[in-house]
Amino acid sequence: MTTTKKVLRPLYYFTIEDESILAEAFDKLDEGTYAITFKVKGTEDVFVTTSGTREAMDLHDIPYNLLAEEESSKIGIYHSPMSKEELAEELASALVAYLEAG
Repeated sequence: MTTTKKVLRPLYYFTIEDESILAEAFDKLDEGTYAITFKVKGTEDVFVTTSGTREAMDLHDIPYNLLAEEESSKIGIYHSPMSKEELAEELASALVAYLEAG
């Protein structure tokens, strides 16, 4: 009998003083390290990254401020007639509410 184990990988929201640090630091990561970080649209300085990238950032002492952790399984695809700008505004508001809730 074969069982399937679902691996839940968290995503991490963070801020960083100077986003150019990311490009410089990612260039110095070990070969074979896959680092990916996205800027959260509609925010000034909030980024989201994977656990693998966060581990590499920690290993190389890249300074950042962790805001939140979220299980990737909780992220769904959302279809809406709203424009990209309206969706970005809604996402930013939801993130702020989430962070304020603790």
